[in-house]
Amino acid sequence: MTEFSPVQYQQLTARLINKTPCYVIDESKLLASLDTIHQIQKQSGLEVLLALKGFSVPQLFPLMKPFLAGVAVSSLAEAKLGYAYFKGQMTTYSPAYIPREFDQIANLSQRLIFNSLSQWERYKNRIPKTVSCGLRVNPEYSEIQYDLYNPCIKDRHLGIFREQIGNTLPKGIEGIHFHALCESSAETLERTLTHFLKNFENLLHSVKWLNMGGGHLIAETHYNRELLIELCCHLSQKYDLQVIIEPSAGIVWKAGYLVASVLDIVKGRSEATALLDISFANHAPDVLEIGYIPDVVNIPTAKQGGYPYRMAGISCMAGDHTPPYRFSKPLKVGDLIVFDNMLHYTIVRNNNFNGIAKPSIILYKKDRQLETII
Repeated sequence: MTEFSPVQYQQLTARLINKTPCYVIDESKLLASLDTIHQIQKQSGLEVLLALKGFSVPQLFPLMKPFLAGVAVSSLAEAKLGYAYFKGQMTTYSPAYIPREFDQIANLSQRLIFNSLSQWERYKNRIPKTVSCGLRVNPEYSEIQYDLYNPCIKDRHLGIFREQIGNTLPKGIEGIHFHALCESSAETLERTLTHFLKNFENLLHSVKWLNMGGGHLIAETHYNRELLIELCCHLSQKYDLQVIIEPSAGIVWKAGYLVASVLDIVKGRSEATALLDISFANHAPDVLEIGYIPDVVNIPTAKQGGYPYRMAGISCMAGDHTPPYRFSKPLKVGDLIVFDNMLHYTIVRNNNFNGIAKPSIILYKKDRQLETII
């Protein structure tokens, strides 16, 4: 995937003056990722679903649909949205289904995954015959660094432990689902599968599909796609089942930006802070929750020396800021700041805390025209 030069970023930002805050989705980069995913599916028989919990811009679904096997959803609202654009291609999983919503969800879904045996027993007689049902299991192994996102640590509520199932799956269960990755490599998947198979291999011979969840960074430049294809082919051939994954970040990786303007420079005793017209609490919560530091790509940075600035949002939350960035030149009011890789788990998590407006969404089209889609 071709990266922009600093000059190209400057040319883009010059056209975004007075349009911030905004997310910018690069159509060419998104299409390149989608084509890669399409090729992986052709070579491996893998089904790749877009997990709407990580990225959901309906205006782009017609563009994305031809490259994907469908969507993965987790609520009635997501199910209605997924059905509207991906009818007949939807997998639903929820940690616990709301009774008054269940029948609607079941009728919209093609696959339905249950988080516990008690949920399966509660709803199994309300499921249409056309729906294929599965159970989420806990492989008790994950290399995710952040406990906030790790579903496999001790006594987490997501998934069934091996000893709770017994030697056979309940009648009517046709699939197994696990999720243990987060922006992970194919090598991490391979190690995770080793642990998963130790506990659940004997059950795979009795199911029709295996869903390996999200967290697969398949569109990243250095991702080992050959290994993924090898793993998927081995699983499908050995156990005679359909292999499925459901990434979101992996589909839109480095295909877009969050662009902000500098509103003020506040000088402290030891460092300066650039006040931006975004809020990390509202528009990029991973920055605060796990300390994720997105790259700034339109202004050269310096490893040492330079001009240090913390980036701060305009909410009243005192901690709504990043650690210092070091730039090769001083910032000034009116400068634009382009944060890279800002499509996953940002737009879907926007909120209006402090009455702050949500950024617009701009499509940077293949012909290099800008189209405001939201």
